[in-house]
Amino acid sequence: MNVSLILSIVGLATSLAAVGISSTLVIRQTRFQRHANQVPVAVSLGQEYRSDDFQLAQDYVLNALATAHEASSGVTGLPAEARRRVLRVTTFYTGLGGLVFFDLVCRTRERGRTVDTYHSKLKRLT
Repeated sequence: MNVSLILSIVGLATSLAAVGISSTLVIRQTRFQRHANQVPVAVSLGQEYRSDDFQLAQDYVLNALATAHEASSGVTGLPAEARRRVLRVTTFYTGLGGLVFFDLVCRTRERGRTVDTYHSKLKRLT
């Protein structure tokens, strides 16, 4: 083997390594940026969940709605106050479901406890 061939192989290996590293960094940066853009949404959902109005609405939906109103009337058949409470809770969980669907909230215990926190409530609603 001559020196020219060795230098060409080293140059090719270095170029391939640079492309691999660059590709990895671009993928990680894109993923990070996508998650960073959703932080305000996640914070907003957390604040909504902790609000007194939401807690009262969720308690009503989970504990009183089924006994106070007939299920056959649906959401549109509810009185205005009951409908407002139901829509507040469903809007929250719809937003949370969107975050999970688009992998903006992680479902594992180690990286994202958000879904685990709401999971028991969500199971009761379905």
